Amino acid sequence: MSRMNRLPGALVALLLLAPTARAADPGEVAAAKRALAAAVDSASAGALVKARAGFAGLSAAEPENAALHLWVATATWRAVPLLQRAEPARAEKLLRDGLRHADQAVRLDPRSGEALALMAALQGIHSLHKPAEFGGSASLARQQLEHALALFAKAAPVDSAAFDWGEADALLWAGQAAGRSGDRAAAVSFYERALERSPGNRWVGKVLLPAARDSLAKARP
Repeated sequence: MSRMNRLPGALVALLLLAPTARAADPGEVAAAKRALAAAVDSASAGALVKARAGFAGLSAAEPENAALHLWVATATWRAVPLLQRAEPARAEKLLRDGLRHADQAVRLDPRSGEALALMAALQGIHSLHKPAEFGGSASLARQQLEHALALFAKAAPVDSAAFDWGEADALLWAGQAAGRSGDRAAAVSFYERALERSPGNRWVGKVLLPAARDSLAKARP
C-alpha cells in the first residue's frame, strides 16, 4: 500500500486540493511594473502599497523566484518613505518585510548585484529614518545609498519582466540624505540626476528639487 493510501481520506483530499506554486506570467509582472511606475510618479502611498501587494501575491505563488522577491523589496523601498511620517509603525513593518524579501533574493542568487544594491538601499532608508541614538544618521544613509548606486550601475534590465528597481530612486534618497547632512549642492545634483532618469516623478520635479535649489540659493553669500 502506498503512503498516500495509508493517509486519512480528509488529509488526502486537502493535499490534492492544496494550491501549488506556479510560474509568474511575464504579462502579469509587466502589468505590476506599470502599476508600480504609475504609483511612483504620482507619489501616492496608497497606490504604492497596492502595487507592493500585487508583487507580494506573485512572489507567494512562486517563492523560489529571486526576481519576484526583489520586486516586493523594490515596492517596499518606494512605499516606505511616503508612509514614514503618517504611519511610522506600518512603514517599519513593511520595511522589515522588504528586507526579508531582499535577503531571500540574495539567498536564491548570492551573486546578484541587484539584490545587494537593493539591500543596501533599504538599509540606507532605514539609517536615514532611524533616530540617532539607535545608530541612524544622514551621513551613514548617504554612504549606503552611494554604495547601492555603484552596485546598481553594473546591472541592466533584459526584458519587460526583468528586474530594474530604478537608479532614480537611489539618487532621490541620496539627495534626501545629502540635504539632511547639510550638503545642499550635492542634494541638488542628486535630484537633478534623478529627474533626468525619471522625468515623470512629480515628487522630485515639483517638490524636492525646487526646495533644494531654494535652500542652496539662500545659503550662498
